[in-house]
Amino acid sequence: MANFEPAPDPLLPTVKLWQPHWFLPRIEPFQERLGGRIALAAEINVAGKKIVTYNLHLESRGNNGLRASQLAEVLSDATCYGAECPVIVAGDLNLDASREPVALALAHARFQDAVASSRSAPTTPAHGLFEGRRRIDWAFVRGPLRAGSGHVHDTVNASDHYPISFMLTR
Repeated sequence: MANFEPAPDPLLPTVKLWQPHWFLPRIEPFQERLGGRIALAAEINVAGKKIVTYNLHLESRGNNGLRASQLAEVLSDATCYGAECPVIVAGDLNLDASREPVALALAHARFQDAVASSRSAPTTPAHGLFEGRRRIDWAFVRGPLRAGSGHVHDTVNASDHYPISFMLTR
């Protein structure tokens, strides 16, 4: 696994985090932070088979270039797993992953949209008068898994994002 340390206990799942980088927004107020956004990866044993998951919350400040580079770091790490290993990348990407260059990077890494049936459904409500609803929460699968029944649950108001769900099959 690239740039990550495995959990010290061999009975626990392997957990890895990306290396945080300092980020100083170019807007007031300056909110200097280290590790304010995450990528958590886990290798999970399900009935003797390994499934790898990446749970992401990409930077909400900055620009799509920064977020695309964070996602590229995750996609690069995912290359450590062979084509037969199921990999799930999901979370708040804070960008539209159906647009270039992100869509091309995901396709090149052989990831498929797990919630494709709801591709046009926004995952956030409108914020104020000038910011409309957006789809910034995504899930992608690679390997022998297939995703179906993807859905954005836009009637659930438990956060500033709507939950997404999908069913996995082999």
